[in-house]
Amino acid sequence: MRLITVRATKERRGLPALVLACASSLAHAVEGPIQSDMLAATDISMTDWQSGDIPVVLTPARLKQPRSETPATVTVLDAELLHRLGVRNLHDAFRLVPGMTVGSVSSNLPSVSYHGTNANEQRRLQVLVDGRSVYNPNLADVDWLNIPVALEDIARIEITRGPNAAAYGANSFLAIVNIITKHPYDTHGTSLTYWDGGNGYNRYHASYGGGGENLNYRISVNGKQDDGFDRRANDEPFVDSYDLDGFNFSANMQLGSRDTLQVQAGLLNGDHQYHPDAGDGQTSIPESDERDRFASVNWRREVNANHFFQVQAYAHRRIRRQDWTNCNHPILFSDNLSALYAANQRFGSILIGANGATLSEIYANIVSGSGSGLGSAEDDAIARALIEEMSASDPDATVCGRINLDIAETRQDIELQDTYTFTDEVRLVSGLSFRKDSFYSETYFNGGDDNYLQRAFFNLEYRPQPDLGFNLGGMAEHDQANGAYFSPRGAMFYHLTPNQTLRLVISHAVRTPDTYEQSVAWSFVARDLDPPVDGETEARSFLIRSPGELDNEKIVSREIGYYLNYPEWGLEADIKVFHDTMWDLISAPLQYFSFEPENNLKIKQTGFEVETTYSPSLRDTLRATYAYLDQDEEYTGSVTDFYTAYTSFDVSRLFQIESRMSARHSGSFAWLRRINDRFDAATAYYLADTIGDYVYERADLIISYHRRLGRGQMALSAKLEHYLNDDPIMYRDNVLDDRTHLFLSANLKF
Repeated sequence: MRLITVRATKERRGLPALVLACASSLAHAVEGPIQSDMLAATDISMTDWQSGDIPVVLTPARLKQPRSETPATVTVLDAELLHRLGVRNLHDAFRLVPGMTVGSVSSNLPSVSYHGTNANEQRRLQVLVDGRSVYNPNLADVDWLNIPVALEDIARIEITRGPNAAAYGANSFLAIVNIITKHPYDTHGTSLTYWDGGNGYNRYHASYGGGGENLNYRISVNGKQDDGFDRRANDEPFVDSYDLDGFNFSANMQLGSRDTLQVQAGLLNGDHQYHPDAGDGQTSIPESDERDRFASVNWRREVNANHFFQVQAYAHRRIRRQDWTNCNHPILFSDNLSALYAANQRFGSILIGANGATLSEIYANIVSGSGSGLGSAEDDAIARALIEEMSASDPDATVCGRINLDIAETRQDIELQDTYTFTDEVRLVSGLSFRKDSFYSETYFNGGDDNYLQRAFFNLEYRPQPDLGFNLGGMAEHDQANGAYFSPRGAMFYHLTPNQTLRLVISHAVRTPDTYEQSVAWSFVARDLDPPVDGETEARSFLIRSPGELDNEKIVSREIGYYLNYPEWGLEADIKVFHDTMWDLISAPLQYFSFEPENNLKIKQTGFEVETTYSPSLRDTLRATYAYLDQDEEYTGSVTDFYTAYTSFDVSRLFQIESRMSARHSGSFAWLRRINDRFDAATAYYLADTIGDYVYERADLIISYHRRLGRGQMALSAKLEHYLNDDPIMYRDNVLDDRTHLFLSANLKF
């Protein structure tokens, strides 16, 4: 008898003082000139980012700060680095970040993490695109393949390595990735790019930009295909390809001497194939039709030389349609099974997973009057009827029908941010935001609902001396589904010399349980049943519900950082030592046949990270990263409640789940060389020991040629990727037949 064992494809009050601070700042509006130092991220051109000896970043505190004075450790990946290293996919870029690991799960789905933890449900990383969150709040994940931004449109990626809920709210738990696209002013003209290579990979991008003094715009289209892994561990061909196409529009308008308006919109459509699992009864490919679209408006007002504010509003719509034919035993639609799940969900899960001997033992205990020990007398009566129904049925009986994992999600967000410079020593950024998250899924939630979130935040920068500064920030949030919470952060920097800085940071953050964890109401409606069940061609399977009342996951992070920058030597380095404590983690795999989320795990992580760049000459750049991570897990729930004699899931598996992406040693090394005016070369090495079940080790070689063609420019490149061992990628089923892959690209600008 086969039963469905489908996994999910995951997918009080504010601070009155902050509100008054925002209102007070706005009340000081007076006339004055625009000051470029106050510009928002999306309105700074490439030359602004690259000016000065110390790189400038915006993400950690929502303030434009030199990297030596930020209240967090930050890595910056700019467009030139990504291009010269031949980065082909967005998720692959994060192999260049110390402490970050990249894996592949569930049919070629990328999984990206900082400091590891759960791989399949990677839900502890916040990702922004131009200030717009692409974190999916209902299934708690980031869909890296479907983020509606093309690599060629990215100006830089800022990664805040550590909790940043003080600036960006819940779910900025382990780190935050801020993807900043190019200003339309920097992309005038036409650009055409095409990639082709091994494993059915190809990608295209075409853009046109134009404008003048008051209006600049860019329109781009892009697409990507990949055939995924070659085969599974049993030598069966792996069905895991994807084919996605997108469109993006970006415009910046100067509405006067003080007002700027930015408008963005985009969409990404396509399909992703998931390998059918015959053991789960899947008899057709569960292909997912995937559609994402967004629109965003940002208005910024320069009040005077010391004051500006901005309002950003955006909407994001995410639709997934995935259905297939499933064949299972008719007991799946039994009224007795539905009744047992409704009365005692764990008892139902135990019977679903039990073998014949265990079923006989449970039945004998019930009949003898001693009871099953798994529920009440009423539960035992339902279980007895169910076991008798199972025994009376044909063990080889099968019914087939169409089922789905469809879901539609919508996010609407509006935020006011105000920045005020009181003196040369004191700056304050504060703001308010309101968000509405809507969802509908017949399968996951038996319908739809909304969740509302209100937030108030601030970050105060104070410099009592030129070489000493403090940052104090926090965010208060009220979430309709999870209540009220506050995330603070404190940091200090001290310039030991003009080129060396010591940094101390302590921060607290939360991850709120997603709708799936907190409020699931999961069942499958099977249609076109053959043969019919009780004369009907449509039937619903048993319903599982989350127990609810889950607490927020929590983290306290402590770090000591050392930043060094000697531009005259071409040397920059950032060293971080950290100690993080996470608790109330929700770690159990949440599956249809066994859905028991619980705040039952505590993790302590200690380690250090190094990032350094050295340019010994004008032609050569060396870049290296290394991270060491030590992780200890502790089960804080009740073993009696979690583990029974009738389940094979013990506590040690929780530890395994939360360490799948926690590589003890990881890092990268790159050597970039400008051979002459037309040729560039680069080589790179990536290591993660261990990700999933295997060591990831890869070496790349990139050769690029570029020359001018009249008023335009042509660039050609070839990239070799070579895996240095014969291991699968992360899991045993992710098998590549060839260890070396060649990729070619061409770009034309005019």
